[in-house]
Amino acid sequence: MDPRCFADGVRLLLETRPEVELRPIGTSMLPAIFPGDRVKLRQPDQLRLGDVVLTDGARPRLHRVVALDLGRQTLVTSGDAFTADDPEVGLDQVVSVVSRVTPHWPSRLRVVAARVLGRLSRKRRSSW
Repeated sequence: MDPRCFADGVRLLLETRPEVELRPIGTSMLPAIFPGDRVKLRQPDQLRLGDVVLTDGARPRLHRVVALDLGRQTLVTSGDAFTADDPEVGLDQVVSVVSRVTPHWPSRLRVVAARVLGRLSRKRRSSW
């Protein structure tokens, strides 16, 4: 699916209902949002630092607002798992705001187990 179509689809759905639910597949928002969690999105009526927003563009992103300039009508987002910020975008590129996250525990346990096993295997190799 074309990423721009995804953002447009969410916009269209939010015109007819108060919330839209999706299940993110990436890991950029760990530990706040895991792959498989259920995320409820609503219209972006008022943005604040710390909100998690869906932005459109070349690639839709579900990331946290880390800088907000209402005078210039821009914001900067970043995935919680990343150290670098995303490129600055206009407020008109905000598709929706996360209103609720419902954990999907089997997915969360799988991700945590994979990370723990990866660390253990690195430790074993370094001790040989």
